[in-house]
Amino acid sequence: MQAKLSKGFLTFIAMLLGTSVAFGQGPGPDNPEGFYIGAGLGNYEAEIDDVDDANFDFDESESALRLFAGWRFNQFFSVGLDRYDFSEAEAASDLLNVTAETEGWAPSVTGTLPLGPVDLYLRAGILFYDVEIGINDEPVFDDSGDDPVYAAGLGLAFVERLALSLEYEVIEIGEFDDSEAVWFLVGWRF
Repeated sequence: MQAKLSKGFLTFIAMLLGTSVAFGQGPGPDNPEGFYIGAGLGNYEAEIDDVDDANFDFDESESALRLFAGWRFNQFFSVGLDRYDFSEAEAASDLLNVTAETEGWAPSVTGTLPLGPVDLYLRAGILFYDVEIGINDEPVFDDSGDDPVYAAGLGLAFVERLALSLEYEVIEIGEFDDSEAVWFLVGWRF
């Protein structure tokens, strides 16, 4: 699965670089408003202690993929929509093979403090997700829900409209005891 995510991410970066030639030179990274798109690779960690009264310890880390788009109203405020694919996490516990697969969509709002080429930001939203948990290749839990997500990040805009960010995100999925992600994000500001 990691090779698939890496290949998709590299394709997306190539598209972004090709788009910069097509759109030509425009306002620099300080363009205060407009549409943006991007993608990110992350390290997603999930911890589950029990599901449906089945006690087991599941604490696993996997790579994740995130696509996003949104609108910057000004340099301080934006809204966005993110698509998450947290991949399939797998772990063995007490002779049980436990898998958890999660994906979803999250509308969010972001507040940004611009400090020259560097941006500090906070993001909050609601994740609408699907969770599937299996034990020994048998599904034991399949549910959908919506829970909050919170993030803090540090961004750097350069090369005209290209923005890079490093972000820490807490994902409050109700079925998990703890879930969080660290993201490396690449965005393009139109």
